[in-house]
Amino acid sequence: MATRTQQRRRNASKPAKAKPPEEEEPFDADEEAEDEEDEDEDGLPEVFDLSDVPDQPEFEVIPPGIYDGVIEEVRYGESQSSGNPMLTWVLQADVEKEDGTFRQQTLWYHTTLSGGGLSRTKRTLMRLDPELDLSEFAPAEANELFAGERVRIKVGVQPDRENPREKRNTVRELLAEEEDELD
Repeated sequence: MATRTQQRRRNASKPAKAKPPEEEEPFDADEEAEDEEDEDEDGLPEVFDLSDVPDQPEFEVIPPGIYDGVIEEVRYGESQSSGNPMLTWVLQADVEKEDGTFRQQTLWYHTTLSGGGLSRTKRTLMRLDPELDLSEFAPAEANELFAGERVRIKVGVQPDRENPREKRNTVRELLAEEEDELD
């Protein structure tokens, strides 16, 4: 029986299925002429009004709890503050709205590959793939191994570092999809 890691690698090497061509809307010459006035020859806008855009993006703070979600991407890079190697996990949490439907909330989870943070990284990797060979873990392959995986995301709320009066979400733990609670 193939391990989860072997299955992911096999699936990643399969060619992607062709997507059906998108349907084009009928051509409207009057609409096309109006659009061209504000665009350059490549069809891109020449001027943007950014005066009403906030300096920092505003993210809605979701209540603490454990949410179903998916790993959208895992980036291998360096910490901005320390320069140490780390994994940045880009997550999409399924958040229920008041009307009972769901929306996606983007969250980030950081695991370092040095010092005291190594145990958190190891715990996360083992939760997501207990059969992963940690003696030969290649962080640059983490996206290939984990992107698209369904997970459970333990979310907390804490004061924002730059503005302590504001609250922000923090990912406390990343759990396997079938894992209900922390050990």
